[in-house]
Amino acid sequence: MIMYKIEFIRRLPGRDTPQVVDVYDMTSGRLGEVIFRAGLTLHTAKFRVRPEAFRIRENDGPVVFQPASL
Repeated sequence: MIMYKIEFIRRLPGRDTPQVVDVYDMTSGRLGEVIFRAGLTLHTAKFRVRPEAFRIRENDGPVVFQPASL
């Protein structure tokens, strides 16, 4: 099992990097499962500020998934 951090993000005008709205931790053996659950959370969870997308980091390390549009 690997620990992943799901960062829910949104773009801000004038900034090169997206703003992290919220972070969820998840443990899973498959990255595909984490991507699926993050997508569901993006569309069903209530956030104080609505994120536009998400990216996933493995063990607080490099980004292992990010939408092409960001």
